[in-house]
Amino acid sequence: MTSKQKSLLSRLCAAVLALLGFASCEKFNEMRCEYGTPRVDFKVKGTVTDEASKPLEGIRVVIRRPYNPYISRSQQDGGDTIYTNAEGKYESPIITDMSVQLKKAYYDDADGAAGGEFASDSVEIYKAPKTQFKEASGAWYDGGFEYTVDVQLQKRKN
Repeated sequence: MTSKQKSLLSRLCAAVLALLGFASCEKFNEMRCEYGTPRVDFKVKGTVTDEASKPLEGIRVVIRRPYNPYISRSQQDGGDTIYTNAEGKYESPIITDMSVQLKKAYYDDADGAAGGEFASDSVEIYKAPKTQFKEASGAWYDGGFEYTVDVQLQKRKN
């Protein structure tokens, strides 16, 4: 067999393996490279208080991926925005994503000086206590979880 034939055979084998999904199945972010998309349902709830444990109303809570300068704007998710009620409580709708580890909760004082000015904060959601509300399928669906994220905001320093 000539070197041209070997090269052609090698390329042909690589193309067939790639079409069958066997190429590039190395570890990447601890996820297996298989067909389909892993997903999980989750929601975030909690209470936002000040340093004296008083509930804060009107705090904007945004659930989204942290900003990544290496991802295009079209791939960045805008996030789910909710506001705290008079008791400082909030609850997001159910969010479906590939992983909770890719999401953070961002807390911002949306009303400014009206209720006192508080510094912004953020929390990695997957580190919060969770309860399962929906069973996993055993395949690509990891189930549904409710994360409880209680935050105490500090007064903004001038």
